Amino acid sequence: MKICINGEYLNSKDAKISVYDDCFLSGYGVYDTLRTYGGRIWQMGKHLERFLGAMKALGLSVDYSNRQIAEMISETIRLNGFAESKIRVTVSGGSSALYGDLDLKPSLIVMVEDLKPVEPELIKDGVVAITYEIERTLPGIKTCNLLSSKLALHEAHKEDAYEALLVDCKGHITEGSITNVFFVRDGELLTPKNDILLGTTRDLIIELAQSEDIKVHEAAVSVADLKGIQECFICNVTRGIVPVKEIKNLGLKFNIGEGVTERVQKLFADYIERFKKG
Repeated sequence: MKICINGEYLNSKDAKISVYDDCFLSGYGVYDTLRTYGGRIWQMGKHLERFLGAMKALGLSVDYSNRQIAEMISETIRLNGFAESKIRVTVSGGSSALYGDLDLKPSLIVMVEDLKPVEPELIKDGVVAITYEIERTLPGIKTCNLLSSKLALHEAHKEDAYEALLVDCKGHITEGSITNVFFVRDGELLTPKNDILLGTTRDLIIELAQSEDIKVHEAAVSVADLKGIQECFICNVTRGIVPVKEIKNLGLKFNIGEGVTERVQKLFADYIERFKKG
């Protein structure tokens, strides 16, 4: 597998950054995740815009233009040659204040993995989720500090669940450990808005739903509100839309099959097919 570090394409065993890099020592860095559909990079512009915004928010910069970063991503995909690719682009923190000025500059890293489709039975039958009380640091930015998400996902896997929905100190569901979440109540979509990462897939779902006169409410969603919910689904760039059939620890079950979730899935799938055709 080939990995790009600062414009150099290396075998994975040779791809290294310093142990003194602040990304390793304290999680100071940012990343974004992209994917391909039909071999074409999906929403490159939106992802790079979010990525560069996150860098600016943390005071990070690299000596590469948007075009150069896009070229590195494209070349790393080409060198790895997967049918479909999951791409992670990262900027490390560089020099660590913990150990003084070591003259390390932030590194730009592009990694590509073979992306397999979500198992059809998960799309058909839905997945199990749990809730987990934790809040992410700087939730609006994809930082390399993923401790909260890791703890939540580990707990989900212990409970044989696919995903954990994060619950803040006010009892509001914010997002999944690696996804955004939507609920369906009386034929309308409801999705959290505050203290979350505004995912590109989430944004597209809202746009597509509204184009078909499906009402979308972006508002706080408490755990207590879930008793009136008929459907639930999670989404992210690599998995697309995945229905949730149950929140295990709350004893709540949701409808799977014909409904708003299936309608949104169809809208999303049609949009992807148009994208593949160029």
